[in-house]
Parts: sequence; structure tokens; C-alpha cells
Amino acid sequence: MYTAVELPFDKRDFSVIFSNESREKTYKITIKLVATLNLSSLSEYLLGRKIAVPQDQLQALDVALRQSLVWKYTPVGRSFFTRSLGSVTLDGGLIAWNGFFQSLRPTLQGLVLNVDLVTTAFYEPIEVVDFLGKKIRSFDPRYKLTDAQRNMVKKSPL
Repeated sequence: MYTAVELPFDKRDFSVIFSNESREKTYKITIKLVATLNLSSLSEYLLGRKIAVPQDQLQALDVALRQSLVWKYTPVGRSFFTRSLGSVTLDGGLIAWNGFFQSLRPTLQGLVLNVDLVTTAFYEPIEVVDFLGKKIRSFDPRYKLTDAQRNMVKKSPL
């Protein structure tokens, strides 16, 4: 966790309770100061006065840039996806969404925001019976799935 200002404590423990219909689970969370980042090392590097790239400072800036995207887009790994950038319906109950990957890169001219376009497959938001119908050609909801049909669903690309 990164903060713009120093927290008013060095260490604090919290208990967080998550519950659903069947059970309740308590998690203990500890927040403690591990390090303080001084961005002057990054400035020195960008001005050509330092040879080593301050990776910890680049990582902190990357995390800060990604944070607002987490609320707007669907994150998968280090990439973000949305239907608004385009989608294509695939066979077998899948849909491909376009998205992007971003990272800060140091260059001789300063920091550059590198953005690459990416695509990944998601399951379509459909009923299970409809999904099985798309996955298995001979699917009939009136009968149990055969072992071969179950294996076909298990070997799904996602």
C-alpha cells in the first residue's frame, strides 16, 4: 500500500469480517511502515545524474496510475478490459474483449507511459443451460451429462 502522506501510526492491526449465508470469516490485517520513498532519486536519474533506475519508485508510480483504472475497467493481471473498446462473440460461450496494458518506462527524454492493446476471452454472461448448449452440440437438458460431455466442459479454454 502506498500513501501520499505519512500515516499517523507506524503499525496498526485491524480485524475485518466477511460473511455470507453459510459462514463468517475474520481476517487480521496489519498495516505497518516498511519504507519511505524519496522521489528525488527518480529525478536524479531522469536528469542523468544517476545510473541505476530506481525501480521501487517506478513501481509506486505505476501502482498510483493503475488505481483509478481498477474502478472503471475489468482488471486481469496487469491489463484492463472493457466492452466499450470492442468485443467479438466467439464459439463455445466465450466473448473476446479488447483492453490495454500500461506501464511507466524511463527514457533519455524522461518518463514515458507505454500503452499496448490486448485482447482476452471471457465467458459470456449467460445461463448455465445455454452455456452447455453452446459448448456441447448434443446437449439435451432433459438428460444427465455423459462423462465425455463433462470432460468437454472441463477442457474449456478458460
